[in-house]
Amino acid sequence: MRRALGVAACFLAAVAVVSGAAVAADNPGLADFEPRETDAAPGEAFEIELTMQVVSTIDDEAVESIAYTLAYDPDVLSVTDVEQGPWLGGGEETEMSFETELDDEAGQLHIEEARTPPAGGVIGDGTTATVAFEVDSDASTSNTTVRYDSYEAQMLEYPLPVLHQRTEATINITEEPTEQETPPDDQPGFGPGVAAVALLVVAVIARRNQSA
Repeated sequence: MRRALGVAACFLAAVAVVSGAAVAADNPGLADFEPRETDAAPGEAFEIELTMQVVSTIDDEAVESIAYTLAYDPDVLSVTDVEQGPWLGGGEETEMSFETELDDEAGQLHIEEARTPPAGGVIGDGTTATVAFEVDSDASTSNTTVRYDSYEAQMLEYPLPVLHQRTEATINITEEPTEQETPPDDQPGFGPGVAAVALLVVAVIARRNQSA
């Protein structure tokens, strides 16, 4: 009888673990890029934000660490800088680790981030990192992509599945550098008040001419 109860207890424990993993799998994280499309000319630099979204109402599904690898065409793009984003550092205050490993010749950038200690983890959405790229000066006009080659996320109790396989950022290589419109500088001395005074002066002169 005791042996039967022991087997039953082990079975229920196993079901609980599987159920917990299943619940976690029902709410996968979503890795994305911002912006998803960018125009850049040969020799031009640009930045892409790496984003993450985790939707959960269960405390154990908060994230404590992430590790992912970006893939890009090294004949077209090169990584010039990587900065940690604020997302994983949200929630309760804790120490953060941020490590990068760049293989620019192979076109791969590996990033690892962790909360130490987890301090309740983090959910929601935000930027995990910002990566600066530069287009090769000899690149021809075409389209190239930046994508996630792999992605791992660890919650407080279970690994978190992350949707990333079909997510990519597209870079349109243009012939000319992209131009950003800037508003013209305000012209000092020609505001609405000055214009009103000028109209008044013109009116006075016109009346004097009529009187003459």
